[in-house]
Amino acid sequence: MDKFQVCAVDEACCTGCNFCREVVICPGPQTCIGCGACVAGCPNEARALVADKQPRVQVTITVDGQPFAVPERVTLKRALEGLGYTSASRLARGTWRLPAVPAAAGAVRCWPTGRLCGHAFTPSATG
Repeated sequence: MDKFQVCAVDEACCTGCNFCREVVICPGPQTCIGCGACVAGCPNEARALVADKQPRVQVTITVDGQPFAVPERVTLKRALEGLGYTSASRLARGTWRLPAVPAAAGAVRCWPTGRLCGHAFTPSATG
């Protein structure tokens, strides 16, 4: 797998239905985090993940009270994997504590908001 991926749009297949922006809530190609949600949601198969060779600025996230530098514009899941956390189940068994709510599977508590967020669709950001 490529280190970073972003969405590419095949304009010949895209009908401009905006499903990717209105239903999937994709931020768009300029701020793509490579989550693949818009690819899976496109009814016309006009989107694909492709390698992104652009350099990424480092942002700082806090994990269990410790700061870590991770690349910007990657999913929180990808950032956590880069730190050695390989899955939400490992987070639940390790030092991370996930809420005991069935809907929270695959979610982590994001600060400073304190809200649950899907780690596979949330961008890495300083905080």
